[in-house]
Amino acid sequence: MLVVSHGITLQMIITAALEVPLSGLRSFRVAVGSVSILHVEDHWSSLVRLNDTSHFGVR
Repeated sequence: MLVVSHGITLQMIITAALEVPLSGLRSFRVAVGSVSILHVEDHWSSLVRLNDTSHFGVR
């Protein structure tokens, strides 16, 4: 599934999937145009990539 959304919405999805308390919601950011990959199975989730901007080609 592909989800394209605003940063705070993606932060909430990632936080909920990883069972991080809501107090941890602002402990990371999601940059504009970045790629984050969340792998979700039946009873577990893992964050594969967070806030990847390497496709911009700028370092």
